[in-house]
Amino acid sequence: PIVGDVVPGSKADISGFKPFDKIESVNGNNTESWSDVMISFVENIGSSGKFDVVVRSDLGKGEKRTLSMSLEDSVLMRNESPLEKNGLRPCFGKALNVVDKVIDGSPAYRASIKSGDIILSVNGISTDNWYRVSDAIANSSFDEMTLVVQRDTKIYQTSLIPEKKQIRGTDKYRPFVGISAKVEKIEGLTKKVYYGLVDGFVKAIGDSVSMARVIIVSAGKLITGSISADNVSGPIAIAKGAQESASFGLIMFFSFLGAISVNLGILNLLPVPVLDGGHLVFLAYEAIFKKEPGPRIQMMLTSIGALLLLLLTVFALFNDIKGF
Repeated sequence: PIVGDVVPGSKADISGFKPFDKIESVNGNNTESWSDVMISFVENIGSSGKFDVVVRSDLGKGEKRTLSMSLEDSVLMRNESPLEKNGLRPCFGKALNVVDKVIDGSPAYRASIKSGDIILSVNGISTDNWYRVSDAIANSSFDEMTLVVQRDTKIYQTSLIPEKKQIRGTDKYRPFVGISAKVEKIEGLTKKVYYGLVDGFVKAIGDSVSMARVIIVSAGKLITGSISADNVSGPIAIAKGAQESASFGLIMFFSFLGAISVNLGILNLLPVPVLDGGHLVFLAYEAIFKKEPGPRIQMMLTSIGALLLLLLTVFALFNDIKGF
């Protein structure tokens, strides 16, 4: 988990994160990957007080620092990353303010921007790396946009009108220019870990427990409002997620299926009549009082449980349709 960018003015910026910091632990829990960091952030969203994040600068080779962060007033909306929402972007390499590719026919192509051009500013905002270029474009209007560009030793100004491009999973649009960044490779950003049969089994159990913990914590934060109810998804979102995960390969697809299985398993244990968790409640009642609940009580509670599930299904479908 190496930080690629810290959004200016964000919670991460205020807390003291710097680009190329390696996140070593959150609240005393070691973070071996961005997945670990994201789980820790989800657990701390909406929680009162601050939590500690231990980082080490210079890709984990430099000074060790302990940062204090609070996500007490943060609310996670649908399709939002708990990391980027609070100002952290993962590092995939050194993203320069240099154009790598220009899409044919795009606004940038029509403005004569070429591969190798250096974007010095967008609408008067200085852009010393690609994150600032991207942010300046995203935060601009759909009117004419002014770019200051350096090509070789010459500096010139050009204007273009961006296209509207829909943000996936939302009804919102963002300005589209049609350029991509040149990214310099940084060694050591990824590592491969190999597991034997036994180690793999232990790893799978550990990951399943972590996933279950996140689901339970998230359910509680849905109730408190720290996670927006827009995040409740149904079969349409599941089908879309399966399609997207399959496009990244078989391993990602199986990981998605595993996450869905754990999710359904946890939800099925909720103490709601109709679900297995509801039956366990009836069995617990019988064990304590040495008799079954009356048939009329069971029927009434089961009807209430079925109604709750039906309402939840309708709400999830509504979110899916609205989100797509």
